[in-house]
Amino acid sequence: MQVSGPTRVTVGQAADFSVKVTFKNQPYAAKDIDFVKFILVDATGNLALSGNATTVKDGEWAVKLTADQTNKLAAGSNRLEAIAVSKLVAIPGSESVQFVTIK
Repeated sequence: MQVSGPTRVTVGQAADFSVKVTFKNQPYAAKDIDFVKFILVDATGNLALSGNATTVKDGEWAVKLTADQTNKLAAGSNRLEAIAVSKLVAIPGSESVQFVTIK
């Protein structure tokens, strides 16, 4: 599993992140994923946001933060954590990416 996106986000501007879920370097079939969720931990260590990632295609999901959502973040280091739950295996996968918000 891999989460990627911008390393710097301006508060009040939209930001897009990608979540890639693979098995043996092959895209994981979307039909075999129960869900991909995300949590956003802000610069103060608090849960700022959580929600469902959107399926793009097999092996790829998107997390799109709106301008209104990033406008609520303080300047500093944030962490976006993605959790994927498969219908085929009992152990969920998780990965995170850090990014800095600036004013």
